[in-house]
Amino acid sequence: MTNKIEVKNHKSNKFYNMINNGLLLFYLTHYLKRIGVEIIPYYWEREYVMPCDSPQIKGNSLEYSIKTFGVEELKIIYPNRFKENYEKFKKGHLWIGVMHNDEIAVHSQVELHGLLIEREKYIKFEENEAYLMGMYTMKQYRGRNLAPYLRYHIYKILKEKGRYNIYSITDYFNQSSLKFKKKLNSEHIKLHLYINLFKKYRWNIILKKYDYK
Repeated sequence: MTNKIEVKNHKSNKFYNMINNGLLLFYLTHYLKRIGVEIIPYYWEREYVMPCDSPQIKGNSLEYSIKTFGVEELKIIYPNRFKENYEKFKKGHLWIGVMHNDEIAVHSQVELHGLLIEREKYIKFEENEAYLMGMYTMKQYRGRNLAPYLRYHIYKILKEKGRYNIYSITDYFNQSSLKFKKKLNSEHIKLHLYINLFKKYRWNIILKKYDYK
């Protein structure tokens, strides 16, 4: 009986968190994807257009450090997909993360060469461009403001490498990501609508273009 109550409470808390963080529609689109229907509005964005203050970690910031990962960290992050990511690593792609003492707390991949869109169209980047992939925070470290903290320091690392035009994609319904990117002075370039029906029919429609710097 106790286990059933705990499971019920867990589901209730998860649903409450989705509502409270404005992520209900975001998770709904992921549910539809599981049954073969992708209807995803998203922003193509340029990040860190203007300098901003470094986000503050919740807790003792002295326990955390920024690290550019090597092979050993890739083995930890991708135990089942190490080979394919190692090939990217050899080509110069970056993995950067936040360490809590000797443990990985948050990690993110940076694409430096190009991006495959819709499995067909390849966008090649210029020497001053980079694309930021999704960021993953380990469960025990969530709620400590580590994702924006890492994002900010990735900007600094890329700028030192001459990568001033930094791009990413953000799901229209992912309010959490939109909020922290806004605080880091990101700007919308285009609003797209991506539709994929059962992996047979695909459309990528531009809904709106924004004035940007």
